[in-house]
Amino acid sequence: MIRMSFTKPIRRSTLALFAILAGAVLLASEPSHAQSLISRTITIDGDMSDWRAAPSILDNPAQYSKDCRGTEACDLNNPQSTGRDLRTFAFTWDDQYLGDYCLSAP
Repeated sequence: MIRMSFTKPIRRSTLALFAILAGAVLLASEPSHAQSLISRTITIDGDMSDWRAAPSILDNPAQYSKDCRGTEACDLNNPQSTGRDLRTFAFTWDDQYLGDYCLSAP
């Protein structure tokens, strides 16, 4: 299941603070893979190609995370039940909205 959610509208100061904090946390945890964050307007129309357009948010380790498909030890959010296991997560923003891309296990 793919889910996108957007909060309706957010203040620029809140957006800037979120981007700075998210960037700082992600860059601190992955110094060898540091990349700039990609800001993009996402059209909510069921077409996920906005996330893959060049440069792809889904290829940017600073904005994209994917669980491994192996043991429970590498599944960072293993809920021990079906339908709630987050497999993929990405985020982006524009001048008004903060968006997330979530894919859960069946």
